[in-house]
Amino acid sequence: MGTGQQPNYWPELPKITVPVTLLTGELDTKFTAIARMMLAQLPKATHNVIAGVGHNVHLEAPDRYVASLVREASYETD
Repeated sequence: MGTGQQPNYWPELPKITVPVTLLTGELDTKFTAIARMMLAQLPKATHNVIAGVGHNVHLEAPDRYVASLVREASYETD
């Protein structure tokens, strides 16, 4: 199930009505660009870019990773 073998779900993104948090590392230019394209398609999405880290945000900056998700979750309950 590599990325080249997975079905194309891009046309389905506008149909997702639940909140979505896109989280990328600043140094991961490929996935930050992809997240920006997804943000334009997802009706209830936010995109958080974590400064100074690459692709493995959860390993490179676990505290900022968790803080970003907690902050987004708190916006949803307000």
